[in-house]
Parts: sequence; structure tokens; C-alpha cells
Amino acid sequence: MISKIRSSKDQTEDATNLKEQYTKILLTILQSISFNIPNYDYDLTIEDYAEQHFVSKGFPRDFIQRILPIIKWSSGIAITSYPYTPVEVQRVVAVYTSYVITIDDLTGEMLEDLKGFSTRLFRGETQPNQLLRCLIEFIHEEACPLYGQFARDMMMKATMDFISACYFEREQNNKISFPRDAPNFPEYIRIKTGVAEVYSFFLFPSSMYPEDQYLELFLPAIPGLVRYFNLANDIFSFYKESVVGDEQMNFVYNYASANGISPLQSVRILSATAVETVRQVHGTLSQDPKMQADIDAFLNGYALYHLSQSRYRLTELDIPEAHEAVRLMRKLKEKVTLKQLRQS
Repeated sequence: MISKIRSSKDQTEDATNLKEQYTKILLTILQSISFNIPNYDYDLTIEDYAEQHFVSKGFPRDFIQRILPIIKWSSGIAITSYPYTPVEVQRVVAVYTSYVITIDDLTGEMLEDLKGFSTRLFRGETQPNQLLRCLIEFIHEEACPLYGQFARDMMMKATMDFISACYFEREQNNKISFPRDAPNFPEYIRIKTGVAEVYSFFLFPSSMYPEDQYLELFLPAIPGLVRYFNLANDIFSFYKESVVGDEQMNFVYNYASANGISPLQSVRILSATAVETVRQVHGTLSQDPKMQADIDAFLNGYALYHLSQSRYRLTELDIPEAHEAVRLMRKLKEKVTLKQLRQS
């Protein structure tokens, strides 16, 4: 029996319906966090700081030029998602993110270095790869001093997970399956690749929340924050990746495969999970209103980041908040440029 060829009109209608349904899902998430653009004095010099870090470490100029877009994205995450933290924390977030995105992008060029990373680290041997060597130095010298002992240990452990996941994904890309008898397997892989545990602990620097006073309060919220970091990124990324793009090797598709559902159903379920996760994190932190307010700033800021970045293409949807976010970031950049001109 010859299957009926779908007309371009049918495909256009399907795409339009998918965009409409996806838009409703995003609006639901924004409503769940009572989204509003936080009123912070965002420090756009973070991007310059992150670039100068790589200059100071002796990376070749052509390499730095190559990763400038990554530094820009990473700095955007730092200033929007951590607006209530000291500038030192935002700098750490920007530089750390620049390292991990660069390593993820260049996995194919440094596969053997990644595979030997953990062994060399445990043996106390120097990493021959400059990126990996400088990442370890950065974590030890600049990130760890800002956090308590347990947070430092978890950051280093999660970074090792990420390095291992990079080469694992590269080598197993076409071999990994997500059977229905293992519905939790997609999230297990996502936790390893997302470094969300590091970003969750980044939210609680010692200058604000010393572990000897606050660890027992914020630690129960860490699992929920880890889940939300990954879910929000996956959901906000789905439009550029799989609605206008054709990527299928992502968490949304993996979850759909493991649960025998469509990708759109997957987005709906994951969105509902994200909303419920926000509620749980709120409840967990209810004993400390200041901490709860700071996490609210993160939730709004993390959404602001995705809405404002052109790479996610969310202004193509009927989401007024996306256009407002883009206007805000444009005004901030114009303000910084004007200040620089006056000082020159």
C-alpha cells in the first residue's frame, strides 16, 4: 500500500500548530515563576573580564576570537541568572561557563585528553591539554574560595561527571537507546551532561550563605534546582533545536522515546514537571524569606537569559516578554557603550 504524501500545506499547518502549542507551554512556565524582569544594575563588563581571563592564561588570539560568542553567551547567563550575587561570583560563572561550553564544542578535537582527565586528576598529574589544565586551575584558585567545603567538593565532582559525559556522548552518540523499561535513563544522562549541580551551588556563595549556618537550609533545595536548571534550558531551547531546527538528539526527544510519547507531549510533561519543581523549591526554602527571594531572582533571571538571547529565537513567537527582554538588554549595552565613549 502506497502511503499518502503529505502536502506542503499540511506540513505548514502542523508547524504552525506546534509553534502555537509550544508558545502556550512557555507562557505557562513564565506564569508559574510570576515572571518579571528583575530590577538590577546588570554589570556588562563581565564579558570583558571573561575574555581577559583567557588572554591572561596565554590562549592564542585566534582561539580567543573563535570562542568570543561562547564568552558572550556565558556572560549573559552570569549577569541575568545570578544578579543578586557579588560581582566575583558572576565572574566565576561567566568564566566557568565559557570553559564548559568550549570543551563541549571541541570534544572531537580533544577526545583522548578528555578520556584521561580523571585518571590524571586522581594521580596528581598535570593535564597536557591547556583548556583542561586551566579549567582545573580556575576552579581551585578562583571558584572554590568563594564557597564552602561541601559545595567545592560537589563542584569538582560534577565537573568530572561533565568531562566524562563529553567523551561518552561523542563515542556513543549513535549507539545510545532509551528503552521504555528505563524511563529515568534520559534524566540520568542529562544530569551528567548539564553541570547543573555546579550552577545550583553557585547560587549560594559563602559571603551570603556560609555553610556552617545555611547548608542544612539550602541543601534540600539542590535536587530541585538541578532539575529546574536542566528542564528550563531544554524547554526554552526546544524551539531553536527542534521546532525550526531538526535536532532530535536532545533530552526532550530522549524522554519521549523512553516514555513512548510524542516530542510535544514530552515538552508538556517536562513543563509541568518544571512548574511543580518550582513549587517544591519554594516550599523547601520557605524558612528563609531572603533566600527564597534570591532564588526567585534566579528563576526570573534564567528565563530572562533565554528570552533575551537571539540564539534561542523566541522573539519569533507570540511572547511579549521576549521582546521586552531583548529591548532591556539592548538598552543596557547602549548604556555601557555610551559610558565607555565618555570615558575615552
